[in-house]
Amino acid sequence: MNLKELHKIIKKGEDSKTQFKSKIDSPNSLAAEMCAFANTEGGIILVGVTDSGELVGIDDINRLNQLISNAASHNVVPPIDVITENIICDEKLIVAIKVPRGENKPYAANGTDYWIKVGADKRRASREELRRLTQASGSMYADELVVPNTSIEDLDMFAFRDFYEKEYGVSFEGSSIPTERLLTNLKLMKDGHLTLAGLLLFGKEPARVRPQFIIKAVAFIGNEVEGKEYLDGEDICGIITAQYKNAMAFLKRNLRKVQKV
Repeated sequence: MNLKELHKIIKKGEDSKTQFKSKIDSPNSLAAEMCAFANTEGGIILVGVTDSGELVGIDDINRLNQLISNAASHNVVPPIDVITENIICDEKLIVAIKVPRGENKPYAANGTDYWIKVGADKRRASREELRRLTQASGSMYADELVVPNTSIEDLDMFAFRDFYEKEYGVSFEGSSIPTERLLTNLKLMKDGHLTLAGLLLFGKEPARVRPQFIIKAVAFIGNEVEGKEYLDGEDICGIITAQYKNAMAFLKRNLRKVQKV
């Protein structure tokens, strides 16, 4: 970063990718800033610059480097790799800490605090935001999410039995593994509740718990998108396999066959 780039960044002020710090007293506070950047889109922390953009510089660079190392390696979990750059501007030493966008989200600061950037500020991530961060890193998948207020009673055991015996070629009743543990091993249940996969694949009434997971099929007259007259309509519910079967049936009965001669 050259002086022209530095002045340009300072002139623009703080935003979701830029943070000014006149000084850093502890690795805990620095870890919170790093964590917020890593959990969002990454960014730069300029140390030696006040919130108003005034250059005050750094006195003890060795101490600051130690704080940066400790914060990135020990106070952020999992650890992150940051890049520092020392810049002399108006005979003052400014340190730019470049925090990359995290690949192993979510990152926690000081063991328990999950921070995200909101404009120039930061705040603790909500439960739903933590879930999205985990999904974004690839360590959690949507179909493994627990569906509250469900249990093994909401599972169609006949449908699951047919799948199990066809897939593994053994009798379901003769299995020595308890049913709930078997479902947990297949990621169809977790902590006594159905996962989204369990509900959509083998649930008795998936639409009762997750009404958005249905197919709304309509066959309109003509080819105009804004048409109001229709020939057929159906809300296709049930497990995924049933929805696929009934959706294909809807298409076939509404697709006109062209006479060849």
